[in-house]
Amino acid sequence: MRKLLRSSGVLLSTCVLLAGCSESPQETAAKPPAKSNAESPSVPQQQNDDTPTVNEATAKTDESSAESTPPSPPSTPPKNLADAEVSLTIPADEFTFEKFTKAMFNENKGKVIETIGVVRSYEINFDATPILHLDKNYMEFASQPGSHAVFRAMPGQTVTLRQWINPQTSFDLWQAFHRWTIVKIEGPQPQTVDALTVAKDFANDQQAAIEKYLEKYFIITGTVHQFNDDGPRFIVTLTPEDVEPKVVAEYTPYGETVSPKEWVQEGKDVKVLAKFFLEKPEVSDALALPPEDKTADK
Repeated sequence: MRKLLRSSGVLLSTCVLLAGCSESPQETAAKPPAKSNAESPSVPQQQNDDTPTVNEATAKTDESSAESTPPSPPSTPPKNLADAEVSLTIPADEFTFEKFTKAMFNENKGKVIETIGVVRSYEINFDATPILHLDKNYMEFASQPGSHAVFRAMPGQTVTLRQWINPQTSFDLWQAFHRWTIVKIEGPQPQTVDALTVAKDFANDQQAAIEKYLEKYFIITGTVHQFNDDGPRFIVTLTPEDVEPKVVAEYTPYGETVSPKEWVQEGKDVKVLAKFFLEKPEVSDALALPPEDKTADK
């Protein structure tokens, strides 16, 4: 008995010193040996309420993927390019084949790009495509009903052009230079002069008239006294038969969809945009401007 108490006292003292015993000596002695981990039954771990379920985790992953994936560009152009948001503006004198790269094209798919420049000249391509030369470059406009409206922007005026890049198309450098739409025109039109005034100026002082008109664009008004379309070009005489010298305008038949013959018929009052290239009152590559009621875009 004394041995048991003595042993218990030693064990009690040891537990107090180590602060590791929570049981009495008798309970320790009576306690069976602990089972190994392999023998212990598995106890289901209680799930924290804050831990997301498998479905919740999957949903969050899907949301994260959706946020990281950029939205698809719109597949249809804006209704009004003038009011559309512009993603890229390039000055016309910088809009070159080297400037407009494939990367730039892809970055702006489904978006509106813009260029601004001064109209230096114009032309009508053999396929009746109207072309404006802006600064050192040229911009083409698809030939379509109402395409004559592009010539509301005349030489000397500053024009703002926009186009929407179709996301369904692959990189096409040629497309970057045509199918533009005019959204803004600034500055005065070329000077307007009557055909009879031109004839009178050349009759009175040819040298002074050359200095006044040569290499300059004018809008020439007058009445069609003779119209000839038998040759490769249409030839329009804007002065009466008894007036010398004759004021004659030639323009290409390629522009039939842009400058129809119905606008230029004998007896009709017309307006012709043209540049004087010769030292006489004759103009070539002229453009018959539409009547006032047809100048709006269609």
